[in-house]
Amino acid sequence: MIRNPVTLTIVVGTLALVGLAGAGVARAAPVKATGSFSLYYVAEVKPTDSGGRAGKVKTPEGKWETYRLSPADTKAANMEGTVAVKEPDGSTTIVSIARIGKWLDLPKGWHGKGNRMNPLTPFRTVAADQRRHRYGSRIFISDVKDFETPDGEILDGYFWVADVGGGIKGANRFDVFVGAKSAYLTIMELPDGGKWKAPIEVENLPSVSGEFNPRTDSGVKRILEGLGYAPDSQNPGDDAGERKKEGVTTAEMLTDFQKQHPKVPEQEYGSRIGAITLWYLTQAALALKEGKEYPVTPWANE
Repeated sequence: MIRNPVTLTIVVGTLALVGLAGAGVARAAPVKATGSFSLYYVAEVKPTDSGGRAGKVKTPEGKWETYRLSPADTKAANMEGTVAVKEPDGSTTIVSIARIGKWLDLPKGWHGKGNRMNPLTPFRTVAADQRRHRYGSRIFISDVKDFETPDGEILDGYFWVADVGGGIKGANRFDVFVGAKSAYLTIMELPDGGKWKAPIEVENLPSVSGEFNPRTDSGVKRILEGLGYAPDSQNPGDDAGERKKEGVTTAEMLTDFQKQHPKVPEQEYGSRIGAITLWYLTQAALALKEGKEYPVTPWANE
């Protein structure tokens, strides 16, 4: 994916860790931090009828299709890891690298792939040095709030760390994922060239270990059960347990949880690996470990 050279200066401070009750919990307090931002998008490549270098793409149906790219596009594709292939009919297929010469179609609705595993969401996810800002950390840019994207979405100012980049080193350095190249070009035509100069707040993802670890399948199951998403759970005020289900899976319970958090994109539904999902699962895990009420349950809206 392509990163632009434009950087924006922002106001920043230092990180403070606050100890919490309960073993295995370390919560980072929101801090105002200093750094720079740039924008990045999915590079576009165009297959050629002759010449170039051959490669194969595996479709969602499991079929392998051969394609040829120019040497320049092949180099760009291998370097970026995720590219948008411009088809002869004008449509675009987004693929990610499995290994050199072998590519996989991304699942339907995905705009990009971060960390070679999770979906990226335009104007919602960012790349960062994950040695300084853990995957799933959240940042808030107050001056970006109410900014209208090229697709007409009104931003709320929140972004999540969901990717890395070879040129992103150090704390408080973020690249905002904008999706397609067309969106990037539109922003760069604005009077300020897409430069966002504003204070930011950084909330590095807390670490939660033990039975409520949101990075494990068993931990996610315990979190969801603790919130009342278990198959036999019911609102204490119900007489007949209206939410009772037979054979419900953890993925189905997780999807229920995700749908009650409007900021979680559909591309993350049913899986715990998404950056935004991980953030909310972590907040729920902390609440359960501390014996506090979590605001989003099967019977409450965010």
